[in-house]
Amino acid sequence: MLVTYVLQLTLLVTCSYGAVIDIPDPDLLPIPGLSVAKIDAVIEPVIVDKGTKTFIGKVHNGVFDVEKGFVDGLHEVVGTPVDLEQLTFHLVTAKNVGAPSKINFFKPDDVANTTGKIVFLIHGWQSSMNSSWVRDLSEILIKRHPGTHVVEVNWDGPAADNYAFSAFVTESAGDYVGILINRLVSDYKIPLKNILVIGHSLGAQISGWAAKKFIDITGKKLPRIVALDPAGPLFILRPDSRRLNKKDADVVSVVHTDADKLGFPDNCGTLDFFPNGGDNQPGCWTVDLAKISTYVEPVTCDHSRAWDFFVEAVNNTNSFLARKCASNWYSKNEDCTDEVVAMGDLETKATGSFYLETNEHRPYSKPLLKLKKKDAVEKVNVTQKVQNATAVTTEKSVDDLSILDFK
Repeated sequence: MLVTYVLQLTLLVTCSYGAVIDIPDPDLLPIPGLSVAKIDAVIEPVIVDKGTKTFIGKVHNGVFDVEKGFVDGLHEVVGTPVDLEQLTFHLVTAKNVGAPSKINFFKPDDVANTTGKIVFLIHGWQSSMNSSWVRDLSEILIKRHPGTHVVEVNWDGPAADNYAFSAFVTESAGDYVGILINRLVSDYKIPLKNILVIGHSLGAQISGWAAKKFIDITGKKLPRIVALDPAGPLFILRPDSRRLNKKDADVVSVVHTDADKLGFPDNCGTLDFFPNGGDNQPGCWTVDLAKISTYVEPVTCDHSRAWDFFVEAVNNTNSFLARKCASNWYSKNEDCTDEVVAMGDLETKATGSFYLETNEHRPYSKPLLKLKKKDAVEKVNVTQKVQNATAVTTEKSVDDLSILDFK
């Protein structure tokens, strides 16, 4: 059976008998009326080999070949910047978990009424603030860190557009986020250290633009951005100044899970995590020729694993330990050090590339592999929690790791 991928940045599957099926993000299914944008750019047909990674082995090259050659189609466009009708901000506190209240952009008194962290969560393309990861992470942050206020940024209208136009509006959306952060810091005297911005996919690129806007206004950097599999298509062709990069904040922590398709393929932070090498996530490659629905998951699953992992990492503070390595993969003894960082650590100042393995299904975190000598590994026991552990540790102290609460 031959499956042709028609790249619309969500992809279409065209079967040999002519049926065309939209591929949605599974997380979007509960959102009524949300349609998938369409860009006509055909990728080279790929023979489906049941149970193997040849299924979409050429998709990544296809994506970027199309981008570079399809200058009149999937190309940088000039659209209409977002406004405050299309971009809204919603507050979640311990008093209204599950029922966010709309924020007055010009007078965010309710947001500022805390001595705790203020965390901005920004969804990605073809998504909304109703995404499960946004709601789950909001609840976890508030539960684990009392006093935290979560600002859910909603740009679902522009995010439902053609990918190129959605990518275009990330700058104006980021400008509004940066302006609101500045208002909180300058007018309400919120300590800058209390600001945290987390985004997925195009939302991660919005995070970068927000940080750039804040720098433009104040000359200062945000303390930390967490970018969950930042969008790659189109942005890979841009200079650093027009995409998320390591200079946007003091700490730019990036989780790469879909580097060969929809995510950004290279290091773009001060701290870059590469679970399972940064692509082809375990559990995302089950293909059953008898079920067309199984052709969908491998395309979107890797990309969403970034927030799957991060939500679990924040909720389980001694999980997702990663090892610093000079190159992929840490089983190469000579390329790795004994420096270990947890993916959910929101205080670490570590820099470099960190690698880890995960399970196929929840719970995704698995014990770190300790490199003793070449070609010999043993599992490190990470179950013991010890108070006042350091945020960055070594193999000798990894048994004592307990992620610091961010206060």
